[in-house]
Amino acid sequence: MHGFGGRVEELTATSLVAVFGLEPTEGAPRHAALAALAIQRDAQRTREMGETASEVMIALHAATFAIGRAGSRIEIDAAARRVQWGVLDQLLRTTGPSETVASAAAAIFLERRFELVPASETTEEPSQAYRLTGQERRGLGLWGGMTPFVGRSQELALLRHHLDLAVAGNGQAVAIVGEAGVGKSRLIYELASAQRLGDWRVLETGGISYGQAMSYLPVVALLRDYFAVRDGDDGQAVRDKVAKALLMLDADLEPTLPALLALLTCPSTMPTGGP
Repeated sequence: MHGFGGRVEELTATSLVAVFGLEPTEGAPRHAALAALAIQRDAQRTREMGETASEVMIALHAATFAIGRAGSRIEIDAAARRVQWGVLDQLLRTTGPSETVASAAAAIFLERRFELVPASETTEEPSQAYRLTGQERRGLGLWGGMTPFVGRSQELALLRHHLDLAVAGNGQAVAIVGEAGVGKSRLIYELASAQRLGDWRVLETGGISYGQAMSYLPVVALLRDYFAVRDGDDGQAVRDKVAKALLMLDADLEPTLPALLALLTCPSTMPTGGP
């Protein structure tokens, strides 16, 4: 929870409640969803290794709170907190083992970047819950229809020049710097979208503020993209994907397999079975 920018509010022997967004942050619901996915992945991997792990049920909800400061600590209005804790309890009653559900209020903030499916067949209810089923989606392509791209012709020409140098065998690294909102991501999208680069393989990763506590997080994201590791892949599937890709590149890379699996938090050996 702390690694993704959350704060634990309540902790019992069987439950935990955490709050995201008490401090100014970019996309608190997204942080909570990423924490939920990480928890479910860790629990799944623990079970795959033959160790005892409880089935984890997680509920995500978004609400506005009145807050105040008591010394250096931010406190949530107690009456409002009791109401929202009740909403979380109702959501958990719709959740199955090893599932994460989001309220309609939370889904509004998550639907563009995460895979959500209705938790029930009745989709017209205001209190509809959604199951969080997959990894966040990234890139401008998920925005749907975009406005026409205008300007930036010199910048785009410069990038294409460096791309041509790379095609000729001269590896290039280009940094694009600018204030937030000036169009850096759109410029990259115009250059690197699949229909413009043909057979090129495009990988994406990023540094995020809440990832500072997680070692090699941008590298791990890049490796997951390269090896096509997806949420829901069990340990054996991850190992198969990484091993196959390494052998296709160069058989001499096989000794690096344990290190790569360790970065992907995947055990290098499978449990041998037993009771």
